[in-house]
Formats: sequence, structure tokens, C-alpha cells
Amino acid sequence: MKDALRAAPTPFDATLEVPATFDVVAGTPVVLVADDGGPPVLRGPWMAKATPYLTVLRLTSYATGRTVARETVVNAAEFVVANKPGIARIESVSVPLITKDRETGAMLASITVSVTVRQTA
Repeated sequence: MKDALRAAPTPFDATLEVPATFDVVAGTPVVLVADDGGPPVLRGPWMAKATPYLTVLRLTSYATGRTVARETVVNAAEFVVANKPGIARIESVSVPLITKDRETGAMLASITVSVTVRQTA
């Protein structure tokens, strides 16, 4: 997912963790990609016929302002819905939740996406 978002022509950087050097003022918005639930992903030929499972994908943008944070996370969610990288089916998409990160001073906007994940062999 992170790699697909990174490769897309988007005005943000996708990551699995916000870098310690992240500067909300100087940097471009960052979208944190997280798996918030579901069983562990098992790989191997024995999983090819396994039933896909439901998990929750969380996208959180770190940006300079509320509007930029919201627009960034909505753009990321729209990319996921349109392209479905590694996803068999999208069950639901939440509305953005907006807050402020005390550590970095960044505005945060999070969206959760309930998805059925494709098994990888």
C-alpha cells in the first residue's frame, strides 16, 4: 500500500512511520499508512486458497493546516478506492477525523478504510 501511494503522482509522501526529522513547516505533507486490525498476513503456497480477511487500513496525514491535512488524507483515500492496491474489496470509508499533533505541531487528519485483503502467495 505504501509503495503504491508513493509511486502515485501525489503531492505527499507515504510512509509507515513519521520520520523523527519531520518538519511540518518545511516539509510536504506526509501520509502514515497503518494496519489497524485483522489477523497476521501469512505467506506461502498453502495460503493461495485461504479465505480473504477483513482488516482496517488507517491513513493519517500530517500537514501544516487543517484544510491541507484533510485534503491530503481524502486524496490518499480516493487513490486507495480507485486503485485498490492489494485489496480485494472495500467495505467502507470513514469521514476524516481532525486533530493536532502536540509533538510536531502538525495538523492530523485520519480516515479508516475497512477492506478485504487479497492473500499473497
